[in-house]
Amino acid sequence: MSPKFSIIVPVYNAETSIRRCLDSLLTSSLSDIEIICVNDASSDNSVHILERYQQKDNRIKVIKFDENQGVAVARNAGLDSAQGLIIGFVDSDDFVDENHLFDIYSKMQKERKKRMRYTRKRIRKAR
Repeated sequence: MSPKFSIIVPVYNAETSIRRCLDSLLTSSLSDIEIICVNDASSDNSVHILERYQQKDNRIKVIKFDENQGVAVARNAGLDSAQGLIIGFVDSDDFVDENHLFDIYSKMQKERKKRMRYTRKRIRKAR
């Protein structure tokens, strides 16, 4: 069965912020999620941090690039791998509150929307 939510996290040299980002996603009140981290050839310890998180929680997938390709290519690689009913993006230096994903999922189910845009806590209908 597909997860309710796929969250794609492009990662490039994010060793100082990626833990907070992943911890916020993993403690979400909506637990039926997959987190797809796309390491864009980081030169710091980002990939090692991602691998440790992946070993601890099977909801995390790690895609690794050998050469830096940019955030757009990283996001597209995440999209190609995503299995969720809903797909969202979180940057590696961002974090979400515990109800953020649940609020989006609930609103989309309630309104039967196929597309929505959201930023931080604002959720609105896509045009």
